[in-house]
Amino acid sequence: MDERQENARPRPASGWDKRVFALVVLAVLGAWISLTLTGYHLSEGQSSSGVFKAVCEMSGGGCNQVLQSPWSMLPRRIPTAFAGLVYFSALALWYLLIGLPRRSGRGWYAPVFVLHLLGALISLLLIGVMAFQMKALCGWCVLVHLINFAMFALAWKLWPRGTRSAGPADQPSWPPARLGVVSLLLMVGLGIYWNQWLVNKYILEEAGHISGDTDLMRYIHLRAEPVDIPLRPDDPVKGPIKGTTAKHTVVIFSDFQCPSCGLLTEFFEKEVVPLHGVDLRVVFKHFPLDKECNRKLPSSMHDHACEAAYAAEAARELGGSEAFWKMHDLLFEKKEDVADGRWAELGTAAGLDGAAVAERVAQKKHRDRVETDVDLGFTLKLTGTPSVYIDGRPLENWTKPELWTAILTTPDSSAAPAAQAPAPAATPAAAQ
Repeated sequence: MDERQENARPRPASGWDKRVFALVVLAVLGAWISLTLTGYHLSEGQSSSGVFKAVCEMSGGGCNQVLQSPWSMLPRRIPTAFAGLVYFSALALWYLLIGLPRRSGRGWYAPVFVLHLLGALISLLLIGVMAFQMKALCGWCVLVHLINFAMFALAWKLWPRGTRSAGPADQPSWPPARLGVVSLLLMVGLGIYWNQWLVNKYILEEAGHISGDTDLMRYIHLRAEPVDIPLRPDDPVKGPIKGTTAKHTVVIFSDFQCPSCGLLTEFFEKEVVPLHGVDLRVVFKHFPLDKECNRKLPSSMHDHACEAAYAAEAARELGGSEAFWKMHDLLFEKKEDVADGRWAELGTAAGLDGAAVAERVAQKKHRDRVETDVDLGFTLKLTGTPSVYIDGRPLENWTKPELWTAILTTPDSSAAPAAQAPAPAATPAAAQ
């Protein structure tokens, strides 16, 4: 069948044929390779898989040289491969939505064909740079450029030419104007999405580097301006009381229904107390993520958190700080009892009058006290729980034992103004 006969055949109504399918497959493959190369840059070469390394070795082992050259990066530290990711993704989306070009309506294909042409020229330039300037080849880069050339050849072949490619006289224009506009806008939107993805990846990677650097995290912590956290004389306290050997005050804003708060409790007892317990005074503050006592929340995250806080405060009223911390541990351990509202059983397990605990929870006797802590949390602009302060400075990453050690053993950390330490209550049933 000659070209005249082929062009005279009716085009599929959907705009699809095997050549369009090939373009989509090639574009998706090019996007995947570009994404892999982008990941290589973001991880500084640490994300390369066995397949990645095998292809590099087959091509002469020049991947590292090419991917670490100035040509591999665009301005503002954007990987050149990321531009390929946006390019191939946009073309895949176009051919998925539009398919086969027709002479009638081919103006919509002009910007896409120009994009193909520019891509082919850039591929030709980069291959020339590898071959003649660097004298090294990256197998993945060569493969993605060959894919790009193949796509340009198909796009050239599919471009409607002359009147012979118009098809039957009654063949409708394709694509419709609305579809053409929507497709171009979606391509732009896809580019914006990938740009935001890259920004987020850089932020996450940078955050990972920062959080992994103990000295830098300690420096950032000590540079923070300490805030004044008012402490009541009868706040629940664990550790040395005022006048003894405590060098640091740790204030914890917590929620008894928060899984991370439970993890903090375990971490603190296992990792921090054995090393630094003698130097620490720990003060508990409530910040339940429950609208019952935290009315500024848009919605409740933990439905029983306020009741659990009331139970802890009932224990403090009836037995002082020691009873509070017993109830504190029980509330994190016995989640089913909390969900079922078994306050009397929990009170008894804490060594208290269970009926008295249950009565105080039912009456919401300590709601005002819990809400005072919640208001303090909003004043400090807490974003969630747990939130930890050491000597008035927020601790951004409490999961690293070495960071606790670095902060607590630095002489300057204890020199910062600490919160007013609560004095021991005169009786177990201190101010309510």
